[in-house]
Amino acid sequence: MRIRSNQAIAVCGKKERGKTTWIKAHLKPIPPGRLYVLDFNSNDYQDLKPLGVNVWNYEGGGQHECEEFINTCYTMGNVFIVLEEADNYLHSKSPSITRFVTTIRNRGGGHIDNFKRPMSVLPVFRGMYDFIVLFQITAPEDIDYLEKWAGTGKGSLEFIRSLQVGEHVIINLNAKVGENPIGPVQKLNL
Repeated sequence: MRIRSNQAIAVCGKKERGKTTWIKAHLKPIPPGRLYVLDFNSNDYQDLKPLGVNVWNYEGGGQHECEEFINTCYTMGNVFIVLEEADNYLHSKSPSITRFVTTIRNRGGGHIDNFKRPMSVLPVFRGMYDFIVLFQITAPEDIDYLEKWAGTGKGSLEFIRSLQVGEHVIINLNAKVGENPIGPVQKLNL
């Protein structure tokens, strides 16, 4: 998958399944000076700092700190943003989050948001994403939520329960009518 600078991508899956590895591998075409990362764990993206990537370490300031990062990036415009562990703060319908999710594309920006729980993506925000990259998810309510989000039908994503570490599937939320939006299972080169 080649990422365009104004796309919105949700990456979802259980812990230690390959989400961060996938994200890092797909950031390479983006110029480091345009790339901003909110490193929620303050250890997942530190290796990108020497390359010129703008890595902000989360300091435990809660929703306010995350929104400060988002507002700073939004004001700059023409940036690509990675929101790590986004289920911790993107579930809010605050004015800052709503403005970011719904209009960052208009400012030349794109983003990848990493979630453990797909249900933390508010229904009002789901239509703003171009792709969902799915790693293993086992919670029935999350799978049901994803099937509704992607419009793929009941039972269509049950197979993601058995994905192994590094295996993932990409859902194209902009697929044309009649096209299957569910891509084949792929494996990361770990």
